[in-house]
Amino acid sequence: MTRRAIRKPRLQRNDGRHAAAILIIWLLCLPVNAICGETIRVGIIEGDKTQVAERDNALRFIFSEILEEIASEEGWALSYVKGPRDSIVAWVESGRVDLVPAAPLIPELKNRLDFTRETVLSTWGQVYVTHGLKLRNMLDLNGRSIAMLEGDGFSEELRRSAERFNIKVSFIYANNYHKVLEAVDRGIADAGIVERTFGAMHEDMYKAGKTHLVFAPTEIRFAGNIEKEIDLLQTIDYYIAAFKRDRTSIYYRAIERYLGPGEDVA
Repeated sequence: MTRRAIRKPRLQRNDGRHAAAILIIWLLCLPVNAICGETIRVGIIEGDKTQVAERDNALRFIFSEILEEIASEEGWALSYVKGPRDSIVAWVESGRVDLVPAAPLIPELKNRLDFTRETVLSTWGQVYVTHGLKLRNMLDLNGRSIAMLEGDGFSEELRRSAERFNIKVSFIYANNYHKVLEAVDRGIADAGIVERTFGAMHEDMYKAGKTHLVFAPTEIRFAGNIEKEIDLLQTIDYYIAAFKRDRTSIYYRAIERYLGPGEDVA
């Protein structure tokens, strides 16, 4: 589908000469957003074994709240399509999907998608340890057991780093991030690695201790079609930049709601 150009963000319109006209248009559009505004087809990545359960997916919640705020300001209707990552990316390339929230800025996607300039959040693999164990650096993992998800990008980076520095570790594979932290909590594993927003959301449920050891820092942004969605991504960029300047905005409120106060942002 060929999209018409998305108008400039409404936050920029401060010309009093057009205030009355804008008010009338706004009132007319209130009950029929989908007719007056764009319908944005949003691709939600699911089904990957490295994804956490819906109720635990802090990244998805944060991006959804930010996008819904922007959609409300712009009069967009949001239509959601779910699928595995490879399918969502292919649908964006073909034009079936307009936008992907919570897309990692990684080499294999940079060549296929266009990303916003603004990073919404950064994430990484966060290492937790069993009660009483102290890790000063990666070398302290030598001879230890580590719980992880097989195929998870953060876990694979830890594995590659261990091989690179000839650190001998044994890996214990779990079905999900909860099982990783449970293994550490119960002493089945000396350490475990989970995606950092999951850890922030659930670490209080376990005795596992958070360390300073992290792997594979990754920026998380909105993404769209390389050729067709420039205007859409520019509009989102405008709002995210504005939200970041306002400590009371939905950007900070959403992050604090799901990750707690004081969490690192972009």
